[in-house]
Amino acid sequence: MTPMVLAGSSNVPLATAIAARLGTRPIARGLDRYPDAELPVVLRESVRDQDIFIVEPTGPPADQQLMELLFLADAVRPAVSESTVVVAPDTGAVRIAEHYQRMLGCPMVVVRKSRLDRQGASLQGIVGDDVSGRTPIVVDDMIATGATVEAAVNGLLAAGCRPGVTVVATHALFVDSAIKRLHSLPLKQIVVTNTVDRRSPLLFPARVVDVAGLLADTIARLHRSALPGRSLLRA
Repeated sequence: MTPMVLAGSSNVPLATAIAARLGTRPIARGLDRYPDAELPVVLRESVRDQDIFIVEPTGPPADQQLMELLFLADAVRPAVSESTVVVAPDTGAVRIAEHYQRMLGCPMVVVRKSRLDRQGASLQGIVGDDVSGRTPIVVDDMIATGATVEAAVNGLLAAGCRPGVTVVATHALFVDSAIKRLHSLPLKQIVVTNTVDRRSPLLFPARVVDVAGLLADTIARLHRSALPGRSLLRA
């Protein structure tokens, strides 16, 4: 039995790529939003007793995408026997930084900041080793407005770091004035993944890492580990 992939509207290219890696295609479905925001989901093929994996990243607008995820899960719920699991792989920037520290064998610091409002952040201090003369790699789980990255980069440069900062993040939301803000910073490059479907051009050096293979491999492992006679629904 091949796992089935149900794509929401937030990142259809990623869902299609994951399905292709698994040797299949996304489930045929209808997804049309009514003027009153109602979102009926119509499945155009049978999914009964299948292992179903929903691909619907909750990027901006997050409230709309989250509701769509719930509608998608509700549409397939009658077709599966049990087990609905929603996984949020966000363990915080410190743990991510510790992973990079072990992998690269280099020192680590933590930038302490306070959020002024939804658009700005203020640096409170840098905790850890001396950063003077070092080339920083700033890691985070996501970049939304870019305020945290801006505060960190400016603080690191003020503390004597070398210019040419590399920023690594999983989710590239880039909302509000994020692209303009990041463009103004002395960045070597920003490395992000394609969990958020971005089609507008970026104004700074960026590398987008395709995670379709990684997610397809995870789905395949979950599919193989399923108990006999038990269907899975994963989001």
